[in-house]
Amino acid sequence: ADTIGIGSIVKVKNLSEEEKIFTLLGPWDADPENNILSFQSKFAQAMIDCNIGDRFSFRDEEYTILEIKSFL
Repeated sequence: ADTIGIGSIVKVKNLSEEEKIFTLLGPWDADPENNILSFQSKFAQAMIDCNIGDRFSFRDEEYTILEIKSFL
């Protein structure tokens, strides 16, 4: 699980050093309240194909990828 894609569990941190974990699954499994995102969501699309250490921006906030695991 070197690159983020469908089935990834991703730990990110923002510039405030706040860490969050997101799981990217299909739209039928999405549960945003529990940080389970559809891979089709704009936030998930911003991090697709990123690797550990990469940075991406979403809604004027910058995030860094800390960890990537496989949901499977």
